[in-house]
Amino acid sequence: MTAIFLAFSLTPNVSHTEQHHVAPVRFHPSESPAPKVWLVERKAGLEIYSNGLRIDDEFLTSTRTRSYHAFDRQTWRAAGGEARPAGIVFHTTESRMAPFEPSQNARLQYNGRNLLTFIAKNHLYHFVIDRFGRIFRVVAETDYANHAGRSVWADDRFIYWSLNQSFLGVAFEAQTESSDIATRAQIDAARVLTEMLRSRYHIPVADCVTHAQVSVNLQSMRIGYHTDWAANFPFREVGLGDGYSTPVAALTLFGFEYDSAFLEANGGRVWPGLVIAEEQLVQDAAAHGTTVDLYRRKLRQRFRDWKPDAGGSSADDMAGDR
Repeated sequence: MTAIFLAFSLTPNVSHTEQHHVAPVRFHPSESPAPKVWLVERKAGLEIYSNGLRIDDEFLTSTRTRSYHAFDRQTWRAAGGEARPAGIVFHTTESRMAPFEPSQNARLQYNGRNLLTFIAKNHLYHFVIDRFGRIFRVVAETDYANHAGRSVWADDRFIYWSLNQSFLGVAFEAQTESSDIATRAQIDAARVLTEMLRSRYHIPVADCVTHAQVSVNLQSMRIGYHTDWAANFPFREVGLGDGYSTPVAALTLFGFEYDSAFLEANGGRVWPGLVIAEEQLVQDAAAHGTTVDLYRRKLRQRFRDWKPDAGGSSADDMAGDR
């Protein structure tokens, strides 16, 4: 359905002169520097960090070295080749779950190891946090992983397209529809892992997002093709402020929409970031002297003409949309 806050048109009230930029997005999550975290010790496939983080490399695999283009937000032009991770995408594995209680301990461990074997075989994420809060590195941080597929995000400087290459994938062993999606141990583990990754790669808060925030459907031009962590991600507990307040660039830059199925995955709630993005879309349409519907169509056509797949993406970037 048409996004609920844009179910109207604006009367043109300014010059129709063409402009070649879009107003910068207003980012609301409070930005804070990442704590300084360093590697204390590495031994027998285990890394120990200064903030208490422990990473197990038992299931470590590799793919190919990360290589991607970030696109300048104002011009949509490739800003040069990059190899450093620009952000983090948080996922849920949507795998088989056993009740989290002592009597199920053997089953919990069996499910977890089977899951890690499958993820390693298919190179699905860089890190997996199991239900006991143990952190496994599955794909080397230097390489891409098949975690995001068709996806888009933007901060105040750059647009990132097909986030397999540009963002690290961190998955919770969890199911979205569970009443308690993540265990306390998983949330604590996500916090120290996020601190380390932000410290090591200088990742800003605004580029720490959930799969539901970045996943897109190119046929319907809607966001939320995947809806893991469409709601209830513990942004504050992980040290990331209110991530759902970050404006969704797919709406403001490309004219994407969302539908009732996406809202249902959110528990019927509309993210503050969606409201902010829609308000900005209204303002940008007025600044261009046109209606919201016409302005959205213009953005979509510009997106199609842009053809980001020709800007450095490959079949590797599209993987993960199963």
